[in-house]
Amino acid sequence: MNSNRLKRIAVTGANRGIGKATTAALVEAGYEVHALVRSHQSSTSSAEHLNHPHVIVHDYDQSLIAVNDSGFPKTLEGPFFGLINNAAICEQESLADSRRDTFDRIVNTNLTGVFHLTRLLLPMIADGGRIVNISSQLGIEGRADFGAYCATKFALIGLTKTWAKELGTRKITVNAVCPGWVETDMTHLDIEKLARKKDVSPEIYRKYVEDHIEMRQMNSPNDVAALIVFLLSPAAGRISGRDWLMHNNFG
Repeated sequence: MNSNRLKRIAVTGANRGIGKATTAALVEAGYEVHALVRSHQSSTSSAEHLNHPHVIVHDYDQSLIAVNDSGFPKTLEGPFFGLINNAAICEQESLADSRRDTFDRIVNTNLTGVFHLTRLLLPMIADGGRIVNISSQLGIEGRADFGAYCATKFALIGLTKTWAKELGTRKITVNAVCPGWVETDMTHLDIEKLARKKDVSPEIYRKYVEDHIEMRQMNSPNDVAALIVFLLSPAAGRISGRDWLMHNNFG
């Protein structure tokens, strides 16, 4: 019998990208996945992976829980073995061109929402459980024109280290995964915007990015998912408070 079969994992932003790959990998590993996604995102053609007997979908908007506890899904019931804080948004704005509403939207989704979801779900997380926060290479190194996004990802690493100290007595591990460039829709949009800024085609800018990566290719969402699955495994039961940089050597 698979020892993971009855273990529940909550995953935010499970409808696409890293969240989609993580959901599939967790199901393959035998976990029961509770996918926290906006209702309209669970019915798209790219969300077919959510139609699985071991995936339970919950209507969830991280920007709402950032401002009121009523945003916590009432359908969630413990106990949970783990929480994967993956949902995030990214917008490019320099400091000089930044707008208050953009900054607030990014911080609410990427940081404040993460804090309050974790706070409210914590009583449902079993002793010996896991929390994995998806930060970024930009949460360690920063990048011009990504100030708000970088600030939230730096902050997630701070929360990771703090929560690891707070929850250690319950044997709950807390780690941050910090990918570099990953083949996702968000990355493709970033490349298009950065290419326009440089007045080159997206193909040329992508080649520029890949030429500055050690292995000359981006991470895949499956690469990130594999690390997350490891951090949930018994082998990682004494690893906590770490930021796991999946480095691409490109800032």
